[in-house]
Amino acid sequence: LKVAKGSSVALSAQQPAADSEPAVNGGVGGPRSYGLPQCVAHALYAPLFLAGPTIRYDDFLDQCVGRTRSTKTRLGWYLLQLAMAITFLEAGTRRIPVFALARSGEFGKLGPRLGACAVMITLNIMWLKFLVLWRVARAWALADGIDPPENMRRALSNHYSVASFWKCWHVSFNRWLVAYIYVPVGGRKRRVFATTLVFSFVSYWHDVEPKLLAWGLLNALFIACEGLVAGAAAKRSATMGLPTRRPWLYRQLCAVGGSTCIILLEAVNMIGYSVGLGGISSY
Repeated sequence: LKVAKGSSVALSAQQPAADSEPAVNGGVGGPRSYGLPQCVAHALYAPLFLAGPTIRYDDFLDQCVGRTRSTKTRLGWYLLQLAMAITFLEAGTRRIPVFALARSGEFGKLGPRLGACAVMITLNIMWLKFLVLWRVARAWALADGIDPPENMRRALSNHYSVASFWKCWHVSFNRWLVAYIYVPVGGRKRRVFATTLVFSFVSYWHDVEPKLLAWGLLNALFIACEGLVAGAAAKRSATMGLPTRRPWLYRQLCAVGGSTCIILLEAVNMIGYSVGLGGISSY
């Protein structure tokens, strides 16, 4: 049995007893699949121990006994992509040391336009940093024959809704949150409550800070408002026939909505990871 793990011991330890979803090919099944050796192997898997990505317990066991699909990612091409990402990250942080500037408070001295540009650059470099971190771990796991989920599937600016962004950021953790928090507390039937609880947990999981709690609550608020606006807009456009009668106007409205979502993401992540609640007022 290979040794394997998800993202953290705390998360992994809860999975053996709670996994109700089948593995890739139905799972290994039986009481022996949930023994202490398997749990320890999953919790202490070296490639994914420090940072993840999180792999589901049943999926892990299935892959250990070779009953899942073989990995589709060619390791050589994946390593080449990883090397390119590391190169871009190194060049970007040397050219524009955004994290040092954010911590020093220099961003607060910028005007609104330059400040918005600085935040956008910071978020993109942050996305690249996490992509490198998780892909190093995933490449190691792939070389060992374990295929964990890809955490970063789309670039930061390649999103047109806040909800879509969070579904593609830290994908494996998102799946864990959906399976063990969002669905058990009501899911879509109690969407606002479930989303608020999820983001409250995530903010506490990162660190106990007021600005991170505000980050979580604002994300939940934006997703709730986005759902209401998107639902109303969809009904209205269908009634008026905008996509077919006035396609140009429909595209412009979609562009405004997408741009608004990106600006909201900038603001909320700036509060949570940069200037905090007080610093946002300067923008």
